Amino acid sequence: MSHFFNSLGSFWFPLCPSNLLEKNTVLSFKILGRSLVVWANANGMIGALDDRCSHRSAALSKGRVHIDGLLSCPYHGWRFDPRGECLVRPQLTDQSTSNVCKVPSYETTVHYGYVWLKLVRKSNAYIPNFPESADPKIRQIQGFHEVWNCSAYRLIENGLDNYHHHFVHSDLLETLSPIPSPVQGGIEESEDGFCFSSILKLRKNKNLSNALGHDDTIYTVKRTVRWLAPFGISLELDWSNGLWQRIVQYAIP
Repeated sequence: MSHFFNSLGSFWFPLCPSNLLEKNTVLSFKILGRSLVVWANANGMIGALDDRCSHRSAALSKGRVHIDGLLSCPYHGWRFDPRGECLVRPQLTDQSTSNVCKVPSYETTVHYGYVWLKLVRKSNAYIPNFPESADPKIRQIQGFHEVWNCSAYRLIENGLDNYHHHFVHSDLLETLSPIPSPVQGGIEESEDGFCFSSILKLRKNKNLSNALGHDDTIYTVKRTVRWLAPFGISLELDWSNGLWQRIVQYAIP
């Protein structure tokens, strides 16, 4: 279990949209079997700690954020900063805190409007680069952030499946192209996974015309699927009418 945690915990995960941490919100998450509490202090620094007070093991996610940005335990009022340091003990104001009062903390950053978290600090993992994020002509749309009752591996497998859209999404994608076998063009390995491409010809329908804002008889789209190890997928869609899209999806186990 320790090896499993260290291997996957060394990667960055997009934990949640950063705007969920406005107005002194305290959130709780479970990732790789570890319960975490997450909040932002007055300076925008994001804290991610084990959701367990070092005093009597109460859930810190049941506490609140004070005007000084510290998170207080709901049981005895101990206050912690984003580094997990206990800075206030109301019962022992005349004594300095010791290192045993500290709660394990984790590295966080904000990128693409999401809070990213890494459980293992000593790793060389990096956040994938999507260069279009700096392009003012590209519009970013925040998708869904929700719980799926399935394995993270199953979700990623579905995203890499090059065949299911011929059947599952037939109400939107009426395919004219034959089912590819094997993956057309082969698989290209990359530093953080691999990618492959395929071209689909699609019959015009009302749903697709409305979605694309175009009224062609037949649409052609080049799909480039990129696996972002271990639990991320990027899908680029290059449409024949000039529209370009990237859909990014992450599973947080």
